[in-house]
Amino acid sequence: MNSPSNPSSQLQSQTSMRNLLTEGLNDDKWGYGIRRIQVMAPSYQRNNMCPYTFTSMGFKNRDGELFVCLRMNVDQHSPLKKKPLLPTSDIQQLWGELMKELVANYVRRHKQA
Repeated sequence: MNSPSNPSSQLQSQTSMRNLLTEGLNDDKWGYGIRRIQVMAPSYQRNNMCPYTFTSMGFKNRDGELFVCLRMNVDQHSPLKKKPLLPTSDIQQLWGELMKELVANYVRRHKQA
């Protein structure tokens, strides 16, 4: 069995996650993938900074470029950010970067209120 620290296992996991996020985006299709993944913030962020959950999905633009998207589930107008999804992308790292941006925007917006 492969351990989580095994590079081969990590690559397989990244490939599986990429395939899941981009499911439904065939060669001639663009838009959002059909799958959604709940992404959990670390407990210190959930308890102290941002009480909301996050949802990730894939997106392909008309030029065929892929993106990983992360939405902070606030209301009907939930903020969404995206980053390019390259073959070498670490999806969990992208989620962390996107979450950090969303939380920073949330904190900044609510400090002013």
